[in-house]
Amino acid sequence: MKSQQSAVRLTEIGPRMTLQLIKIEEGLSDGKVLYHSFIKKTEEEISAMLERKEKKLKLKNERKQKQEQNVQKKQQQKEENKYVIAPCVI
Repeated sequence: MKSQQSAVRLTEIGPRMTLQLIKIEEGLSDGKVLYHSFIKKTEEEISAMLERKEKKLKLKNERKQKQEQNVQKKQQQKEENKYVIAPCVI
C-alpha cells in the first residue's frame, strides 16, 4: 500500500452568534432601567414607580434616625446608671 499525503487547511470565518440589546441600567444591577426591549412603561407608570421609591427611601431614613436616637438614649441611660451607688445593708 502506498501512503497518501493530504493537507487540511482551516480558516476562521467569524463567530456564529448574534447578540441583541435587552436591557440598559443606570449603575450596576441596582439603578434605574433606561431601556428594556421586552417591557415598555408609560410616563405615568414611571412617575408612580419613582414616587413609591422616594417614599420607601424617606421611610427608611426616618426609621434609621429613630433607631440612632434610641441607641443614643440607651447609652445615655446606661451612663447615668453606671455611677449609681446601691445602699449596703449589713
